Amino acid sequence: MSASKSKPSFWRRNIVLIVGVPIIALFWFGQREMRGRPSPPPAMDESVQSRPVFDEEGTELLPPLGEATRKPRLVEFYTDNCPACKVMRPTIHKLRDENDDGPVEVVLLNLSDPRNEHLASRYQLVGVPTVSLFDPDGAEVGRMQGVISLRALRRATDQLAAAP
Repeated sequence: MSASKSKPSFWRRNIVLIVGVPIIALFWFGQREMRGRPSPPPAMDESVQSRPVFDEEGTELLPPLGEATRKPRLVEFYTDNCPACKVMRPTIHKLRDENDDGPVEVVLLNLSDPRNEHLASRYQLVGVPTVSLFDPDGAEVGRMQGVISLRALRRATDQLAAAP
């Protein structure tokens, strides 16, 4: 008597394709914000570019965004009424404390402050929280949106500090 072997079902034969491909696609497309340089902000009149910027404590940011600095900057744009921004707050504060005397300056900019409202159009911000990376020349070299882990932020600051 011979035992007949049944063929594995379609789902068993193709489980790697069914499960693996979507996971790889999510990982690949989820990381696209850090790939490549963003397009520069559009040219604006001098009155918008020369407006002062105020940080989380309400002090004027010197030198302002877009101008040369001693160190590269990691800037978080947030608003007061944003739930995701509230989730990010402890993470950004921890990163700022870690980089207090480090190679990267961490700055928080509140877009709810009427003095900073012009930044949303200047940097074409479509959502908050947005973390932008600026090189020492003042050029934006990277951008991430949404809730970001401390590990990813540390990796971004390490890459920013290591860039020539």
